[in-house]
Amino acid sequence: MEIFDFSKTVIVDTEGGTENVIVEYKVYFQDGILEVSRIDRSDSGELIEQPLISQPWKCLPDGSRAEFVDSQDALDWLESVKDTII
Repeated sequence: MEIFDFSKTVIVDTEGGTENVIVEYKVYFQDGILEVSRIDRSDSGELIEQPLISQPWKCLPDGSRAEFVDSQDALDWLESVKDTII
């Protein structure tokens, strides 16, 4: 199993306007399956993984799908869709 850290910045509305917030994720790649979990913190500071997706293939622009070639292929696909599915 390969494990990667991933983050993205999201804009959150606040009472005073907007704020940029960094959301952290843990990404797992094993046996051709990409799994992504969001990392949250409890009030006590404990890290909690919230599973988001389990993706066994990459979606192609023509609507078809293909297996991931390797972990880098899966990460590249995730990077290309992160703003639409996570």
